[in-house]
Amino acid sequence: MLKETPERITYAQKKLLNLIEQRKLRSWCLENGVTHPSAYRLALGEQALTYKTMAQMCNLISPIEWLFFTDEKLPYEPVLLPPFPFDKPCKYVTEHKKDYKVIEQKYNLEHNQAFNIFVTHRTKPTPIFIRKVCDEVNPIEFFTPSEDALKSVIKFVPERGVKKSITFRIELDNLSWLQSNGVKGYQSKLNNVIRWARENNCPIFEL
Repeated sequence: MLKETPERITYAQKKLLNLIEQRKLRSWCLENGVTHPSAYRLALGEQALTYKTMAQMCNLISPIEWLFFTDEKLPYEPVLLPPFPFDKPCKYVTEHKKDYKVIEQKYNLEHNQAFNIFVTHRTKPTPIFIRKVCDEVNPIEFFTPSEDALKSVIKFVPERGVKKSITFRIELDNLSWLQSNGVKGYQSKLNNVIRWARENNCPIFEL
């Protein structure tokens, strides 16, 4: 039986509550890889909304729908996005790294909070902060990769180093993957993969 619902709910909560009333929440969670107890508590307002939750469910519930109540008009059209890696800096955070003090003063953030959001990335933007920014910015910018991140993926061109011939054993599935687009040039692809992992601080000694 559905517990008492809050008097004021967000558009996202309304979607989850509808699923509960239709007895479809559990199957919806199973189909989409969502933890059922968490979704249930979020619907009833018994669990605090976090940036991580919003980022992981971008493909199911638009970020804007978590931020506004049903008695409010949505300032932007709801848009579904791919799940966002919440541990990576988003477009908005990256773009305001240099002028974070302006954002700090404008939205009344504590200095340490602003510094850790925009500079060190140790802290994630809170839903309350994102809601405040909605007056000027579509919240999808908090769940969109930065331009620099996109360029590093799309236009990654490794620097060439001095090469040395070596002999080693490689597992067949890895070899098949390297040669999936043809045998020619697979060694260069392997070099590129290793260089990318090294330059992106892949924890090789922990593997």
